[in-house]
Amino acid sequence: MMIQRTSILSVLCLLSGLMLSGCGGGGGGGGGSSAGSATQGATASAQAVEDLNVPDDFDYASTRDITLEINMTSLSGSRSYASVYTRFTQSTDGTFRPDPGSRLVNTALTDGTAIFTVTVPAADTQLLIEIWVIGNTSPVQRVITIEPVSGPGAEYQYLLTD
Repeated sequence: MMIQRTSILSVLCLLSGLMLSGCGGGGGGGGGSSAGSATQGATASAQAVEDLNVPDDFDYASTRDITLEINMTSLSGSRSYASVYTRFTQSTDGTFRPDPGSRLVNTALTDGTAIFTVTVPAADTQLLIEIWVIGNTSPVQRVITIEPVSGPGAEYQYLLTD
């Protein structure tokens, strides 16, 4: 009895597989060939790409490295750290709310100073920097504007001070 059930299930699975593979597709009932229209679409796209003019100095990179220097002398002697974010919103009270998933770095400050390099998405033009002092309930927040990804200013070092 067990062998019969196994045999029946095997036959049903085999028939189902054959039916599915027999449904060849082509996407329509007109009998026309879809291969010709796909080739025509690809050729049209290739021609459009060939017509693009890209400047010689264009940078195709999707990310870039920038160096940040924090020099908060007023924090000398206190335990503090900095967090850097790419996405944030501004509240009605003027404070910023960072998106925790966009945090690039979380680093300790030594006597209120730190120098570090972060990799940012090329399209980003602003970063939120939060300076937290251990024991305080709210951070010092600063938004910095970063230069374009290519051309003059792309490799700048950014300085955050008191």
